[in-house]
Amino acid sequence: GTIIDDSVGNNTGTAINSPSWLKGIINGALNFSNSSSQYINFTATNDFNVSGAGNMSVSFWIYPNSSSGVPTILGKQDNWYIQQNGLKLQATLFDNNDNAYHNSYTTTNDILNTGTWQHIVFSYNGTGNFCGSTAFFTVNGTVMATTKTDGHAPCANMSNQAGNFKIGTHPNTTLQRYWNGGIDELGFWNRTLSASEVLEIYNGGAGTSYFANFTITNESYTSPI
Repeated sequence: GTIIDDSVGNNTGTAINSPSWLKGIINGALNFSNSSSQYINFTATNDFNVSGAGNMSVSFWIYPNSSSGVPTILGKQDNWYIQQNGLKLQATLFDNNDNAYHNSYTTTNDILNTGTWQHIVFSYNGTGNFCGSTAFFTVNGTVMATTKTDGHAPCANMSNQAGNFKIGTHPNTTLQRYWNGGIDELGFWNRTLSASEVLEIYNGGAGTSYFANFTITNESYTSPI
């Protein structure tokens, strides 16, 4: 398959079933067809993990083609994933080592629009375990009301996984939830971005390189696709 490099980090992905390109927010973006089972696979990476005591932010632009189903946008195998749920967004933290999901975070209201680009940031604030941890979505620079749902093991921690990281489908191969639409300008941080940093990334969609003023030493990230 086609090789996909991140432009800053050390991860190399493989395009499965030939996702196409479309005009993105900055230069080109990847376009996925759920009917063709298209996605990007980064094999057995130690990056992109989150734990109960850790923090993370993941930023991306999406162009949904449909409001139906629960297609997965991206995620890390046996660790976390973000999906569309109708016109809501949902992030789930899970760990197959204890055969349970810990928590899910869903936007309280419908916040997505089909046929247009939207900037999404998911931020997770770990406090030692998942009971006291918080998370929220920011859409086009505005923090969204988010509802937390406890899973089977809401207070357990998670172990870091050297599993696959996937863009455009669920990270676990048994769940085939393919994305239908565009994804652009993906970035990952092992800390929580500040409100001003989120706005800088969002405003960078006008054409500015959004990492220009960030401190990125000792942080894991990929950018841009």
